[in-house]
Amino acid sequence: MYESGTAVFGPGIHVGHRSVLRIPEGGSLIAGQNVWIGNDCEIGVGARIVIGEGTSIQHRSQLHGDVEIGDGCVFAANFYTSSAQHAFEYAPTLPIRVQDRLAGGRPWAERSRPVSIGNDCWIGINVSVMPGVTIGRGCVIGANSVVTRDIPPYSVAVGSPCRVIRERLMYAPPKMIDATNDAHLPYFYAGVAQRDANAEIGSTVVRVRDGLPANRDFTLALDAASGDAVRLHVDAPCTGTLAHGNQVQPLNPGRSVLTFGAVQTRWQGLAFAWQPANTTDAATRIPALVVTRAEVLPATSA
Repeated sequence: MYESGTAVFGPGIHVGHRSVLRIPEGGSLIAGQNVWIGNDCEIGVGARIVIGEGTSIQHRSQLHGDVEIGDGCVFAANFYTSSAQHAFEYAPTLPIRVQDRLAGGRPWAERSRPVSIGNDCWIGINVSVMPGVTIGRGCVIGANSVVTRDIPPYSVAVGSPCRVIRERLMYAPPKMIDATNDAHLPYFYAGVAQRDANAEIGSTVVRVRDGLPANRDFTLALDAASGDAVRLHVDAPCTGTLAHGNQVQPLNPGRSVLTFGAVQTRWQGLAFAWQPANTTDAATRIPALVVTRAEVLPATSA
């Protein structure tokens, strides 16, 4: 059931029996190639829900509101998340249903607290994720957990409320990352394909021209400090631009080396935006920019 919203599905998507997709006017559901959604699932879009390539969501799971899920995630059955909740403190003397109607008159953006789950996460059976939570890349969330706070990348976390019990690996972004080095894969943090979504499960990392193909928006994790620069080695398929923060540089086809002033986001992330020439529609699948290497340059050498 699309209603009047927008659905953008990659090739190979599977939606199981009796699953319902609700996309209101102005809303969008974006699912990458080879996404697998089980039986009796419910997806109700607020403004935007994104499900990354190769992610599987097992039976009887629910996603509501504004949710972003990365590539290659594995969700066991009965998963639940929503970016909003019932209004029980809006006017506490009133019944909850009355409060819901009153609070529902506010703009959706004021009521929604988006949920984000990074690439390569494994979410156990019967897990609930509360509004506003971010689960970092590579996390494992144990069965029956209720996630009420953010979980750092590559954590193993369990319980209600969910707490980190150990690290899956020591997440420590380095000064340099090389796409040919498997040890650096965690730091090609988001928006960078690391496995052929058409390949069999368990296949090895697929590299392109000694690099990893990046989407329109991608994030690298590097140990950069204020005043540092970051040097990026890329191989562009066509003319376009690459942006980092408010810095925009042109790209010509072929290999290039670009230097930007480092602008860090959460968990030492550096966010980039690749824009091919003559492609402005955000829903259009674009030719991938290949990222081969990135390194931090101290302020004195930048």
